[in-house]
Amino acid sequence: MVVIGSDVYVAGYEFNGSISVAKYWKNGQAVALSNITLNSFATSIAVVRSDVYVAGYEFNGSVNVAKYWKNGQAVALSNVTLNSSATSIAVVGSNVYVAGTSDGNATYWKNGIPVTLGDVLKASDANSIFLVKK
Repeated sequence: MVVIGSDVYVAGYEFNGSISVAKYWKNGQAVALSNITLNSFATSIAVVRSDVYVAGYEFNGSVNVAKYWKNGQAVALSNVTLNSSATSIAVVGSNVYVAGTSDGNATYWKNGIPVTLGDVLKASDANSIFLVKK
């Protein structure tokens, strides 16, 4: 959740009876981020000026694919054959940082480029990312 002035933004998903649809809400008004043919989930939100960034993942029929949406436009972060998810997002300037997991390994992406964290022989997950602008 992000609060800017009197605006409240919340990331999540809504089950429509047959599929989960990634969404965010601004002041209670829903904005769908994905179509209604694939399960998708929004896990984190960041707002910079008028741009809304939402991290999450979408099931492509075989695996979950980590992605983020900027103003509703999807950006895939991982290979569509590797199971992955995005759990947190932070933005500083033009740099977009996303934390999550890719192929069972804790990962963060900076502008779409993955960085694997920890021991790749052990299962791990990154749950949050936070940036301090100096």
